[in-house]
Amino acid sequence: MQARNAGLVLLAAALTFVSAAAGTSTEPKQLVTITSKAGDYRFALVWSRPGATTTDSGSLDYRILTDRDLVRDGQHVRVNEVLDTYTGRRGTLVLRDRIEWTDAGNGHTIGVNTWRVLRGTGAYKDVTGHGRGAYAWLHPPRGPVTYRNDGLLTSK
Repeated sequence: MQARNAGLVLLAAALTFVSAAAGTSTEPKQLVTITSKAGDYRFALVWSRPGATTTDSGSLDYRILTDRDLVRDGQHVRVNEVLDTYTGRRGTLVLRDRIEWTDAGNGHTIGVNTWRVLRGTGAYKDVTGHGRGAYAWLHPPRGPVTYRNDGLLTSK
């Protein structure tokens, strides 16, 4: 029994060492939510950090990197890779966003996305993370309605 316990302790120590050597972070992952309203290239961010919640808001600039169409099980899907730059009072946060758009009928389009942090400045300087989101859109000329990104951030 003692030999088994000693083996488990050695295994735990080895896993801790391998984890540290692989560069995995022991920092806690923290929830973030980013939202925007209809046709407004502005954002609101809420970052739930240990001990305090950080809020920020500002302007959104985006650049479409790729735009392609595909068909999945007969349904048309438009796929965009987008570079999102959020510039707020606390700094700049740059995300790479992959959005899949689908026609929902009656002039509506929905989009689902995955995103990851590329870089940041100020309060976002040493942040990594990723997440998912959803968009609701009205066909032109009515324009965007709303989107929300949720995810997890970690300080490096």
